[in-house]
Formats: sequence, C-alpha cells, structure tokens
Amino acid sequence: MEMHIPEGGPKPIILSALKRLSFLLFTLCLIALFFWVVGSLRDFLDETQLMLLFILRYAAISLGLVSLVGCVGSLLLPSGRKAPKVAFAFFAYLFLAALSVVAVILAESLSVLSAGVPG
Repeated sequence: MEMHIPEGGPKPIILSALKRLSFLLFTLCLIALFFWVVGSLRDFLDETQLMLLFILRYAAISLGLVSLVGCVGSLLLPSGRKAPKVAFAFFAYLFLAALSVVAVILAESLSVLSAGVPG
C-alpha cells in the first residue's frame, strides 16, 4: 500500500500547534472581554472585574508572543505551501500580534481607571 504525501511534504507540527494555540488565546481574550462588558452592565463585583482584566492582560501578552513566533515560523519553516498561503499566514499572525497589543493597552487602561483618581 502506497502513502500519498501532498506536494512539498507534510506541514510541520509546530505550525499546527502555533495556529491552534493562537486561536485558543484569541478566543480566551474575546471571552474575557465579553464577560468584562457584561459584568460592567450587570454590576459584577470589582474583584471579579479586575480578575477578568488580569486574564485579558496575560492572555493578550501570550497571544502576542505566540503570534510573533508564528510570524517567524511561517516564514522560516518549510511547509510545502505556495507563496500566497505563506503570506496570508504571516499577515494573519501579524494582525493577531497587533490585536494583542491593543488588548494589553485596553486591559491596562481599564485597570488604572478602575482604581480611581487618588485625592
């Protein structure tokens, strides 16, 4: 029995793991942000809101790191894919990295605002 290998060889497992991990972290950021918004409208406890911002902050930092590794990995690792797919993967990871920076800034600014103005 003969095995059929797609053109260019199999996709490296690290690229699949990076893609799935970035999807997981992006989803975690969205869930934390969603619950923070719902909590603001429904008067969640302040500690709960700060915990959600904490989760958003560190999930976004992790997403940024994974996305930057994905950018480098999509360019350097031989994946057997055509150039447009490699370019799309690179820019998708770059977009996720930019979104993670926005999410970190948002989480930090909301944490500072929740502390109030000393006076």
